[in-house]
Amino acid sequence: MAGAAGSVLGGIGVIVMARRSMSASGTVPVNLVYALIAVQEILLIGLPTIFIWMRSTEAKEGLSKQLKRPDAYSLGLTILAAVSFALASILLIGLWMVFLQDVGITLPEQTDIPPPAGALGLAWAVITAAVIPAFCEELLFRGLLLRFLRRKRGNRFAVLVSGLIFAVLHFSFQGFAPLLLIGWLLAALAMRYDGIWLPIVFHAAYNALVLVINTMGRLPSANLVFFGAGICIATIYLLFRKGREDAWN
Repeated sequence: MAGAAGSVLGGIGVIVMARRSMSASGTVPVNLVYALIAVQEILLIGLPTIFIWMRSTEAKEGLSKQLKRPDAYSLGLTILAAVSFALASILLIGLWMVFLQDVGITLPEQTDIPPPAGALGLAWAVITAAVIPAFCEELLFRGLLLRFLRRKRGNRFAVLVSGLIFAVLHFSFQGFAPLLLIGWLLAALAMRYDGIWLPIVFHAAYNALVLVINTMGRLPSANLVFFGAGICIATIYLLFRKGREDAWN
């Protein structure tokens, strides 16, 4: 626990100093912004979670079991589901925003992260803002938190509550609806396949496509969004239809 606390405090210190430096310098390189995202995820989420996992032999064995390698079929379906969900989430966010307007809720303008520049910038952004956050967050939410809630209150409670906490802690009111669905889906996927590699892959692929869309500077066509929604439904059905006993090597 001391290591986890030290990592969190160190992470806060690094973030405060980095933001002060950015404010003083005025113009901040885009690559540095994405690097800071990775540092935050590692120091505030990834390392503390690993320290907690490593506190006992039983916990280490539990982590090892959670990181069993998935088979190629499930892995491919997961990537396809993530990409199609990223497209479908555009529709979901639109419906969510309409709902908020209908009930009289006005949201402040959201400050977006600047899009990466060029192919190398996009590759760097995918590593720092898609892959690393996915790994760190899945260790915490689907590895540690979900496992703890399942032991305490059962599967259904664990899925609902871990997904809700996941969505809330992203502090994005505009993206709350898709984040909540993603949280529930990843929790169910982790339980269905008794591991967190598929949630990590889904999370990383989803983040990566969102980055690509932001880099393009325009939204996909309505036809592509609806096509993505259909593919997403089909792939999720196939993922949860497949028996657990055949899902791992």
